[in-house]
Amino acid sequence: MVIVSGRVDDLALVEVVIKELDNPTIVEATSVKVYPLRDGDARSVSIAAASILAKVHRDALLQELDRQFPGYGLARHKGYATRYHLDQLRRQGPTPFHRRSFAPVRECLALLEAMEQNPLPF
Repeated sequence: MVIVSGRVDDLALVEVVIKELDNPTIVEATSVKVYPLRDGDARSVSIAAASILAKVHRDALLQELDRQFPGYGLARHKGYATRYHLDQLRRQGPTPFHRRSFAPVRECLALLEAMEQNPLPF
């Protein structure tokens, strides 16, 4: 999971022989031999460990973002699209950290843009 956000070649490892990924759809051209492994976190201790580290890092990041952007409940729902999160997204609009490729964020941004282009007359 750690690898999803970057290129495999960019990992800061001293010596690499094999890298395992738990998501075969993210394998890309790389100078390192890569073996996609379905259900990798259930079959590989290193992938399971990376998954735990990624989640711990994500949770800490969302705790900080929750302090910077109160009202979204980021610390509580960890960024998952819960009903509360989606309601707050519609009510407050997206933060700079919301993923623009996420459909509800795109919809909010389109609505905000339409409102700016066509303000109410009163």
